[in-house]
Amino acid sequence: MSASKRIDLTDIAGVVVLYNPDDQFFENIKTYLHQVDKLYVVDNSDKPAINVSQYIGQISKIHYINNEDNKGVAYALNVAAQAAIKDGYSHLLTMDDDSKAPVDMVESMISFHNKYPYSNKLGIISVSHSKPLKHVEYKKVLFTMTSGNIVNLHAYQKVGAYNEKLFIDHVDHEFGIRLNLLDYEIIEIADVKLNHRLGTSKSIYLLGYKYNFVSHSPLRLYYFTRNGLYIINSYVFSAPFFCMKILKLVIIESLKSFLLDDDKKNRFIYLIKAIRDALSKNLGKINV
Repeated sequence: MSASKRIDLTDIAGVVVLYNPDDQFFENIKTYLHQVDKLYVVDNSDKPAINVSQYIGQISKIHYINNEDNKGVAYALNVAAQAAIKDGYSHLLTMDDDSKAPVDMVESMISFHNKYPYSNKLGIISVSHSKPLKHVEYKKVLFTMTSGNIVNLHAYQKVGAYNEKLFIDHVDHEFGIRLNLLDYEIIEIADVKLNHRLGTSKSIYLLGYKYNFVSHSPLRLYYFTRNGLYIINSYVFSAPFFCMKILKLVIIESLKSFLLDDDKKNRFIYLIKAIRDALSKNLGKINV
């Protein structure tokens, strides 16, 4: 197996997906704008803020795409991936609007790619989202979170686009399983970390102990559960170990939601709907 060609910053475009971002979004973009050749800003906001378009309109390397509605993270990623391919890029950096990048993030990922002996089989190079990696330079994983990825666009074309039927949640997991099934590798680099905010942090006291946890809305619980169960049903025979991991995630998040969060009645209603919709393959965005 031969290695693919070396890459540099001119081969890499970036995408950040917006959804009703706060003003911190501008500062976040500044941390990685210089690390890509072009940045696609895909706006999924219900009502795009005027200050967003005004700010990015002043920067030549930014290409703003207004979806005029929330069409889901998978749709937004596909829009950017197709644009990057059309513009001649071989790789795409994917970022969330609440993520900040370390100054040398992309350079570290490029360096890893160029010295990896089988770089043509790298589907994704990612920052480290897993538990702290000790005494190793990198770790092969089954899947990784979307933010802080450099996606091989040749692999993207081989395995197919992000699954837009999922809308949000598990989009990265489902894409990861298809990469693995075609023998592409997903690698997290140990010494590259991302400053990323996940949900709303809350605390609760149980039996005299304080527990900190990340809270998600009942609607996000719905998407997380529905899509997780759909993936399990779709890949249980081709990737059983992967599906066991997804099932574990779904169970843990459901238990946390019921035990630690409020609005339990609404969460239960959404959970039942999620199970029904997963079994009937009723996917996409739901009306609430």
